[in-house]
Amino acid sequence: MKPFAVLLCTLLLVTSLTACGWVTITDGPAPSASNSAASDNDVTEEEPQPSSDVVVTAEDVQSAVEALVPDEYRGQSYSCDILTASDGSGFIVSLQIDVDTEDAADIISSMEADILKLDNLNISDVQIIAVHDMQIVGTN
Repeated sequence: MKPFAVLLCTLLLVTSLTACGWVTITDGPAPSASNSAASDNDVTEEEPQPSSDVVVTAEDVQSAVEALVPDEYRGQSYSCDILTASDGSGFIVSLQIDVDTEDAADIISSMEADILKLDNLNISDVQIIAVHDMQIVGTN
C-alpha cells in the first residue's frame, strides 16, 4: 500500500505543478549538454521572422502625416511638427490646419482618426488645431 501512496502523492504534485505552469511535460528525453546537437532527423528549417528593429524617424512620421492632409487645409497658418515624447513612448503629432468651414470639429476628428490608423509609426499622441482667418476655431 505504501508504494501506491507514494505514486499517488507524486502524481498529485506533478499535476499541481503542471497546472500552475511551473513544470512542462514533454515527450522524449530532456536536452543535455552532450545531447544538445540535433541529429539529421531532427533538423527543421524555420522561416525568417520579420525584424521588429525597424527604426522610425520623425521624418518618416511627418511624411506619412502630411500625405493625409489635403491641400485645402494647407493655408497660411498650416504647420506639421513631429515631437518626441520625453518618456520615450513615441512621437507626438502637432498639426495646425486652415479650415474655411464651420465643420472644424468633424474635420479634426476625421483627421485624428486617419493619423491614428497609420501603422508602425509609434504615434503616441495627436494634437490638431483648426484655424480660420487667423482665429482658432477648434482643437481636439
